[in-house]
Amino acid sequence: MNRIKAVILNPRKVPYLLEVIGNRAKTDRLDAILLYKYKNIVREEEIRVPELNETVEKLSIYLSTYKMILKQKRALKNHLEFLETAPFATEEIKTSLRKQVKYFERLEKELLEKMEEEVEKDEVVKEKVALMIL
Repeated sequence: MNRIKAVILNPRKVPYLLEVIGNRAKTDRLDAILLYKYKNIVREEEIRVPELNETVEKLSIYLSTYKMILKQKRALKNHLEFLETAPFATEEIKTSLRKQVKYFERLEKELLEKMEEEVEKDEVVKEKVALMIL
């Protein structure tokens, strides 16, 4: 595995860096120029090989999946609400959608449990999560 050094930038700070060097516009080209110039002013101790935490990576995947499931469940519920007042909606369709909503609710619960299990396995992550929910 290549151990390439990098600087981790907070994406919220990049627009401020653009203003510092005198650009107010934001384009991919200007971002590239900014990042190239940034390497000349960054402190040496900020340049390091990023550490990957397997637990954090798994949690990230679980969380993005969880968010997708919530969106799909909300879309199904909204459509089901519409069908409840639609004069030609069959009970068969509504029953099918209710089953799908229940399925997404089960998936949602399973993902939350998996995320909790992952957090419990990693003391560093567990401490950070505890700080976040205080």
